Amino acid sequence: MKKKTKTAVIIGVCTVILCILLVPVRLQYKDGGTMVYRSLVGLYEVTDWNQMGMMVENIETRKTGITVKVFGRTVFDNSKTQMVSEEGNSIAMDTFYAISTENFPVELSADEMLEKAKEEGFVVFEDSNITSGEEIWQEFYDRTQAGEPAVVYLANYYTLNGENIAEEYYEEIKDEYPKFFLSSLCFDGEQYVITDRPGYETEPEMVRTYPYLVKFEGKPSSMSATFVRYVYYVLVHDKNVTWKELEWGMFSSQFGDYIDHCRVYTSHITEVQ
Repeated sequence: MKKKTKTAVIIGVCTVILCILLVPVRLQYKDGGTMVYRSLVGLYEVTDWNQMGMMVENIETRKTGITVKVFGRTVFDNSKTQMVSEEGNSIAMDTFYAISTENFPVELSADEMLEKAKEEGFVVFEDSNITSGEEIWQEFYDRTQAGEPAVVYLANYYTLNGENIAEEYYEEIKDEYPKFFLSSLCFDGEQYVITDRPGYETEPEMVRTYPYLVKFEGKPSSMSATFVRYVYYVLVHDKNVTWKELEWGMFSSQFGDYIDHCRVYTSHITEVQ
């Protein structure tokens, strides 16, 4: 009898301990109301998403759904991120990403658009080199690398240098410069969407999606480069691709060598730091 009693006590204690370990601890995030339920020893974790993201022009990103992890591995996930208006209505992607024509009407010159972009907190590039908005970009990059939805606006301003082109061709195209392009780059928690709009058009010219944003740093491969180091941020489909592979694809004449990508940030350092 004593042996049976001892065994029963052990089983009872083990059952109590097991129940305690399996009882979920509830956590609530200050992101709009996301609830997380997890066991004390990390056996499982259930996330009930209600995450509100960045608000831009009365539109916000909102993540909802359920994610279940067992031993750190996701076994169920029906969560999704949507763009929601202030009234609670879902917004179509192309509507959300389109850049407003009210602040940048086609009547403005490229120089006027450039100054307005700087005033309104765009990340600005002049002749393919960043001149304004480094901190804004860094905040966007840090947030998206942490998996948080975010939006950033980019502006590219191009002038024409007649030194390296034929005089006849220069005369033909010189009146088209300077040129100005607007872009919006949004990360919805799962993918990056970039929308491009030429300054002389009212509608977006191109919308592209990529799953990864990768940072590249290094020295130029060309001996004739006017800079000593580069920093590039590039949208890609393969996070393990190298800049050398992308560069090879751009200059290769072989069909199929080109790798789809989109460089969204350029910094050329001209002096050794």
